[in-house]
Amino acid sequence: MHKNTVLAILLIASPILFVLAAYPDSFSMSWNQGRGGFLFGLAFIVAEIVGIKFVVSKNRLIFGIPLVIATVIYFIVLDFGLHDYIMNAAPAFNVVGCSIGNPQGCIYSWGWLWDFVVITIFVITAAIIMFGKKWIRIVIAGPVFLGGSAIILSLDTFFPFDTLGPLQYFVPYLVQTNVWVINALELGLATARDNIMFLQG
Repeated sequence: MHKNTVLAILLIASPILFVLAAYPDSFSMSWNQGRGGFLFGLAFIVAEIVGIKFVVSKNRLIFGIPLVIATVIYFIVLDFGLHDYIMNAAPAFNVVGCSIGNPQGCIYSWGWLWDFVVITIFVITAAIIMFGKKWIRIVIAGPVFLGGSAIILSLDTFFPFDTLGPLQYFVPYLVQTNVWVINALELGLATARDNIMFLQG
């Protein structure tokens, strides 16, 4: 493997390794708590890059350094008020039960969500810088895993404990659509009242 490829792996891995070294307690292996998913994403990235014959140019490596620094700064600044700011912003997004006073209300998913969003953006941007247009064929599994984790955390954040959150606005329309389909296809007699559908036959 070319030494620049090794350096590319180290550059992409460096924010995750920094977070692991600085905040080891935040790496639990739960699906919706902590940053353990970072390690799985990194494993995918390393596994994909190790097998390639693509040589990353020195200039691309240099262009990746500011991105690494910016990402590391995000994780450092979390301890200096950014985390509290993120948590305090949760009510503005109608995050159920998520506040500094009651962080278990959303099982910290709101906070972890932003970490995964940041690391996903970092990995995708770094891959584009390092590998250009071919990045999607070279390192797709890691970003997909990390982005998927962010999506899962967002679902856990906005719909904790079987709540509908923002989707509650669509439920009456979905119920009415179902009633119309059932009646139009003569599958029975359906009526709707608020968010409830009644079936006969």
